[in-house]
Amino acid sequence: MSAIAKRLGERIWRGAFVLGLAVVSCEETADDGTTDPFEDPTLEPLETTSRHVTVSGDRLLDEAGREVLLRGYCAGNRAKMPPFLPMELVDGQTVAEGADTFFSKLAALGANTVRLTFSWEAFEPTRGERDAAYLAQYSAMLDAADAHGIGVIVDFHQDVFASPFCGDGFPLWAIGEEIPHGEPHYDCGYPNWSLPGLDAESDVSAAYDRLWQNTDGLQDAMEEMWRAVARELAGHPAVVGFEVINEPGAGSIPRETFEAETLPAFIERMGSAIREEAGDVAVFNGGRFGDAVGNENELARPELPGFVFSPHYYNPVISLGLNSIDAPAIEEGLGHALAPAAQWGVPVLLGEFGTHNDITVKAEYLDLVLDILDLHHAHATLWDASIGTQLWNSEDFSVFTSQGDEQPWASSVVRPYPRAVSGRVERFEWNAESRRFEIHVVEAGDAVSEIYLPVRHLGTSPSVTVQGARYRFLSDRELLLVRAEAGAAYSVVVTR
Repeated sequence: MSAIAKRLGERIWRGAFVLGLAVVSCEETADDGTTDPFEDPTLEPLETTSRHVTVSGDRLLDEAGREVLLRGYCAGNRAKMPPFLPMELVDGQTVAEGADTFFSKLAALGANTVRLTFSWEAFEPTRGERDAAYLAQYSAMLDAADAHGIGVIVDFHQDVFASPFCGDGFPLWAIGEEIPHGEPHYDCGYPNWSLPGLDAESDVSAAYDRLWQNTDGLQDAMEEMWRAVARELAGHPAVVGFEVINEPGAGSIPRETFEAETLPAFIERMGSAIREEAGDVAVFNGGRFGDAVGNENELARPELPGFVFSPHYYNPVISLGLNSIDAPAIEEGLGHALAPAAQWGVPVLLGEFGTHNDITVKAEYLDLVLDILDLHHAHATLWDASIGTQLWNSEDFSVFTSQGDEQPWASSVVRPYPRAVSGRVERFEWNAESRRFEIHVVEAGDAVSEIYLPVRHLGTSPSVTVQGARYRFLSDRELLLVRAEAGAAYSVVVTR
């Protein structure tokens, strides 16, 4: 763990963790001196029927009532362009075959969640005519994710409105006849593609104005799109929840008005439509385009049951290509990004973070960000996980090379975390340098808890010290199973 994260942890978790009166340790031995009496070979992973989560205060719970931590990747860059898949198919692969390979690689990186790009452009290329083949392709991706133990956030992803502006997301008919545009293209470069989205007088902003003003019934059409998608996909066991819209631009609306009124009302409208069709599902969304650099976010809380705040964070110094880690500034920027969720008492998912692959300090930077996220118990999906030779606007953030191999920095984001805990997680932390993981849980429930322990860091026979519970390590699944008496407190320390 970095020094700055340690100092932050000391502030957040000041004081000792107190266990109950009945404390046991797996360092003790059985009567014959050979067996750890607190290692329980009868423990088995809990078989759930879906990856669906519900919101309970500031926590996400699975169907067994366990506290879930979502960690994984966005997929992503390649899916913004035809054929709208996060990986390129090779050697005559079907979508199902390609998806199986893709999600197996993500599972090997420890992911339990993927924020998977959903393209309205692909789904409804002509107004009122939906592409069943695209929906089947997306469903095949969900099938593969579920088969590899990964849940999916269905993310309506758009950037600078649509592909003719070097963006993605909205269908071309949504631009309208009054705004000039050419054919789709993805050659503006990073970060040049984003600049029109920050210009209130650009054609991109005029297109956003059409959405916010419901010109030609565009907002109505988007609600109908979401209703159709929610009806079709909500019952799939891989679906964690739905994200209304990625990084929407404010158009010509002043920032203060947009964040206080326009965007919250829009999230409420779309989120309510999704929940009317899909039931008690989690609805994710962050702030406006331009809020991802660590500024204070003035977004008003959407009054929506099941809401999960999902901001983004890109450190501006590193994003400009400078190989410099300013830890206090990163701490402050992430604090600004996460703060609204704490104020509102809702869960928080850092929906995007990362940097370009030519940044030499990328591993150290991501390790610091994840240290801070651990201290906040924040869910997180790293941008990006894509496999392919074609880059959207020359952006290369992916954890994979174009051939599908892991990037050299990939192991820095593979770290232990509590996937599903029956009880309340007090704190957890991972020290990459010493390869030490520690977690403290209170108010234990009846179900088995699952902690991800990557073999690449901790080996197949890690040293496990448990106080107040029983455990079993499944090296082939990289899972530590823990069970305690209902209401108990326990701690776990794991080293290599």
